[in-house]
Amino acid sequence: MRQRAVRLSRVRAHAAIDYKSGLLFSTATVPGAIVGALATDRMPRRPFDLLVGVMMLAICVFLLRRPSAEVAGGGGRWVMRRRVVEADGTVHEYSYNPVLGVGLSLGVGFLSSLLGIGAGSSTCP
Repeated sequence: MRQRAVRLSRVRAHAAIDYKSGLLFSTATVPGAIVGALATDRMPRRPFDLLVGVMMLAICVFLLRRPSAEVAGGGGRWVMRRRVVEADGTVHEYSYNPVLGVGLSLGVGFLSSLLGIGAGSSTCP
């Protein structure tokens, strides 16, 4: 437990953490996870096994693909722009659609809880 606290304090000291966006998405993930846990006993075994396999393959492909150098221009009504500065002065600017992000977070919470894989592999690979 102490080692985790030390690691977290190092991350806070050296990295930029967007607490506002993290809180928004985790608030959406939790209800999805609760519904996913409640749905586990209602799902037949064969479709469950197939879904686990498909999810594992999808996560594998996602992790192995190369990120594109092309960045989509953020604009429009539902775009939230963020600017985070690290302790060493490095600036990170990005934008995202919070409506889409919350919807995806609900789905990730549901699937990760339903399949028992944990949200870590699907939210921050």
